This record gives sequence, structure tokens and C-alpha cells, in this order.
Amino acid sequence: MYNYASPEPSFQVNPLSLLSQLTIQIQTTAADLTNYECYFGAENIGYITQGADEMMSALQNVLSGCEPESKLGERETRHDFRNKLAVVKGFGDLMKMDLPQSHAAFMLLQRLTERCTRFSTLLDSFAPTGLVQSYRMAG
Repeated sequence: MYNYASPEPSFQVNPLSLLSQLTIQIQTTAADLTNYECYFGAENIGYITQGADEMMSALQNVLSGCEPESKLGERETRHDFRNKLAVVKGFGDLMKMDLPQSHAAFMLLQRLTERCTRFSTLLDSFAPTGLVQSYRMAG
């Protein structure tokens, strides 16, 4: 008997590409929250969308420069990203506290939290080996 199923291709995902994808997903999720402005208020959602936009702008600046991996390896760069992530995730967590888990906005906010945590974990992978202090975001 022959096995006609082809094996899954083995490839590595480019971490820089994955950071870009996560940032786009964070921005998209933040934009989706505007549908729930009546629950949270424009100002609170504005903090999340502004933080997501600032993340994208900062990432584009890093990616357009020379040696983006080295730039992301710098402690100051990672710290700046973490500040932006803290705003996005923090406001998302606060807004999530007032909703039942079955609410559609709760699901969006949960997705936002997960993507921020994944971004943070991936960001850690750029730190020089042995020099990273673990600043894991609370999940």
C-alpha cells in the first residue's frame, strides 16, 4: 500500500514577519472594538487603537532600518515596545473586567490579550542570549 499523503513542508517562520503579522492583527482587533464604543467609550478604545498604531509605526521604523534583528536586540527598543504593549493590553484587560465571558467584545479583548502576549514572547527571542531579563506580561 502506498502513502499518497505528502509530508508537511518544514520551514521556519521569519520572526520579523511574525512580529509584523501580530501587529497587524492587534491593529485589526483594536479597530473591531470601535463597534463596541457604546459599552466602553471612545476614549478607552482610543487608547488601545493609538497604542496599536504606535506599535505599527515603531515596528515599521525598525524594519526599514539596517539590521532590524540587532535593533530589536537592544534593550531600549524592546522596552519601548513593551510600554506600547502595556497600554494596549492593560486597557483591554480593564475593559474585559466589566463584561461577561459570553459577550462578543469579551472574545475580541481576549484575542487582543493573547496577541499582545505572543508579541511580547516573540520580542524576547531577539534579546541577546543570557542577557534577557524576563519581563513576561501577565496573562
